[in-house]
Amino acid sequence: MKVVLINPPYLSLYGPDRGAVKSHFSLGLGYVAAYLIKNGINVSYLDPEAERLDVGAFKEKLKKIGPDVVGITSTTATFQSAKDIASAVKKSVDSTVVLGGPHASVLPEHTIEKDRNLFDFVVVGEGEVTMLQLCRAIENGEDPSSIDGLCFFKGGEVLRSGARKVVSNLDDIPMPGRDLVDMNLYLEPNDFNSIGKRAATMFTSRACPYACVFCASQAIWGREVRYHSPARVVEEIKLLNEKYGVEHILFKDDTFGIKRDRVVEICEGILGLNKKLWFSCLARVDSFDEEAFKLMKRAGFFHICFGVESGNAEILKNLKKKITKEQARSSLKIANKLGFKTLCTFMIGNPGDTRETVEETIQFANELSPVIALFYILVPYPGTEIFKQRISDADFLKLEWEDFVISKGSFIADSENLTAEEMRKFLKKAYLRFYIRPKALWNILRQIKGIDEILIYARGGLGLLKRIFSLSKKH
Repeated sequence: MKVVLINPPYLSLYGPDRGAVKSHFSLGLGYVAAYLIKNGINVSYLDPEAERLDVGAFKEKLKKIGPDVVGITSTTATFQSAKDIASAVKKSVDSTVVLGGPHASVLPEHTIEKDRNLFDFVVVGEGEVTMLQLCRAIENGEDPSSIDGLCFFKGGEVLRSGARKVVSNLDDIPMPGRDLVDMNLYLEPNDFNSIGKRAATMFTSRACPYACVFCASQAIWGREVRYHSPARVVEEIKLLNEKYGVEHILFKDDTFGIKRDRVVEICEGILGLNKKLWFSCLARVDSFDEEAFKLMKRAGFFHICFGVESGNAEILKNLKKKITKEQARSSLKIANKLGFKTLCTFMIGNPGDTRETVEETIQFANELSPVIALFYILVPYPGTEIFKQRISDADFLKLEWEDFVISKGSFIADSENLTAEEMRKFLKKAYLRFYIRPKALWNILRQIKGIDEILIYARGGLGLLKRIFSLSKKH
């Protein structure tokens, strides 16, 4: 049994931000690959974009491997790209094509019904065990109907099997199959979290216990948070450093700091390595106290991204964020004081947003004064509560999935009180008002520690100008 796992191209989707976004190794595919290899299956990994393979070269490489099964991952924005890959696969080799990832997990029946000529199976939710069982069934010519976590076309109708139970002990899954790729293709992070060091991404947990109306995380991971043990986390950090020369690790957990004691144990393990390393993470503003922040700083954490989203208390309730403005003030005050490269995200077009509440958000961003502020127009992704609120059945049939890129802002659903054009104007205003402040410039300058970072911030500034310019165009 030969399996090829494919990460579809996506960089072109980012519009004016294209230059600041880099190729990343798909951890989801990496975990599936490692699990299959552990169970005796021959696995290859293809990333046409990172490997700079044109269609012809991609097809030739695929034919040379001759896979029995091809697995493709897809977000909503990359779904069209995944379809293009599947079409190329179908024209090149006689393989069973399987689609997984967030988009497949939230719209499995729709995907199979509409594109069954491209995808033979859709994996719903976590993919490791489901993919292994499906490969075994295909290899042995068995009916896959009893395998949980699948959706496929059978007997003239769409069949959805039972829900797949999540993996309770994440340490049972091997580390992602990074040996399948040339890691030199993935050692540069996006500009806003780069410090010019060789970098890689990691997960230390899966799922998020919160229910924000704009997030579809639960579609893949569920709500039960599961963790790699601190010892396993530190072991993977050591491997990335010693085997691949990685010095900067970006933790991609939905929320890194849900369990404070665990973060403390991870930091102590990192300090025990006695290595000079840098770390980035995503965190809630209610995650850490000053003592924890100080320990993280000592361990090498330098960049923390906080999802603040709004400067209005009522809007935060509408978003079901379960945070307060005071918590945001407290965390940013401490993190800024300690010298973290803080980043805050804010959204426009939230449920209940008005011109007044958006103004509050812009003012609050300036008050918090993170080193970097990213403003977005809310995108109602499939699988989220906001998608159900804003996308009618008629609109659903007209959607172009490649427009669902939050930084690109191509797809905007009118909110209750704001039109798409008003939201674009507010977005431009937010960026201008935040970054023309002398304090914003000073916050950036005091973070710069070398020529590499000067170039990174210069690219980031150029990207910001391109974004602002794009917002000035008529749509």
